[in-house]
Amino acid sequence: MGKYNESIGDKSVWITATPSQNVLTLPFCVMEAGHFYAKPDYGVSRREHDSYLFLYTIKGCGRIVSDGTRIELDENCSTIIDCHRNHSYFSSGGDWEFMWIHINGSAAQSFFDMLYPNGVFSIKVLDSNKLTTMTEDIIKKTGGNGMMNALDTSADLHELLCILFKNGYENEREKNNGLHSEYVRAAVDMIHKRYCEPIAIDDITEDVPLSKYHFIRVFKRIMGTTPYNYLTNCRINNAKIYLRTTNLTVGEISALCGFQDASNFIVQFKKHTSQKPLQYRRDFTGA
Repeated sequence: MGKYNESIGDKSVWITATPSQNVLTLPFCVMEAGHFYAKPDYGVSRREHDSYLFLYTIKGCGRIVSDGTRIELDENCSTIIDCHRNHSYFSSGGDWEFMWIHINGSAAQSFFDMLYPNGVFSIKVLDSNKLTTMTEDIIKKTGGNGMMNALDTSADLHELLCILFKNGYENEREKNNGLHSEYVRAAVDMIHKRYCEPIAIDDITEDVPLSKYHFIRVFKRIMGTTPYNYLTNCRINNAKIYLRTTNLTVGEISALCGFQDASNFIVQFKKHTSQKPLQYRRDFTGA
């Protein structure tokens, strides 16, 4: 259920699509898309909709409310909202020209979660001409027929979303003068040097002038995972090398890679690789 006042100008473009089941299995696909010249009373409010919505302001300003978070979408700014949650978007006191794409596909949720691990925000587009042209091309392809069109559109959406991710990263670097990136880089270096030691998150954040929880959010934003998971992955990656190139026991490898004990190593290794250590060794060495 939702409330709609889709008050738009005559030049507006609105194209719908009904992707086949095969198309829905692609990483990304378009459910509908458009280029709206919205009037001051334009507004949409919904409890839920089965897609992720890309919004990009060309002129004017829009106001977005997504799962309780409010953002202003100024000119040359973009965002993506999870329409599976309560959301609304409307003109912010005047005309609002914007392009939009309802996105679905097998990778849509994962990419959204990676882009916004700590909640949605407005992303300042660094190359507005490029993003405008890309978005226009995707809109033109919406509703097209055939798998080649669907494959091209999926690839285009992937490129567009990667640009947003990079722009969001650069926006954050500019906001904090690049310091957050330096803190994360130092933490990553420390993990790679000391992964074999019994280090904890407090050791990783000891010299970082941010609160532990703020740093974890920053780390996840930049690296795509938490410091703890990054440390665990580092230990497992080194354990894989030992398993494939030595005859060391599971207990010995566990100790060399910084795990608490062999049991914990086995649990973590299976959790991250879907195999127990000795199964992994047999697959690669036959031993």
